[in-house]
Amino acid sequence: MKKTFRRNLRMASHRYDEEEMDRIDTLAEIDQKAFWKVVNSKCAKSKQIGRELDLDGKRDTIINGVLRG
Repeated sequence: MKKTFRRNLRMASHRYDEEEMDRIDTLAEIDQKAFWKVVNSKCAKSKQIGRELDLDGKRDTIINGVLRG
């Protein structure tokens, strides 16, 4: 059961990836603006944006606060 589920999930993921690549390929030839909109939406976004701490009235990003101690 688990093996079948994983196989089906893998196949569905592969189909989705192929469809997206075909879509991107078509957009690259037809509509550059739409192409870049799709490509940029697929890029990984930084997960650090908007993470701030407010300690004693000082605002700092979590990473900078941890690095400085």
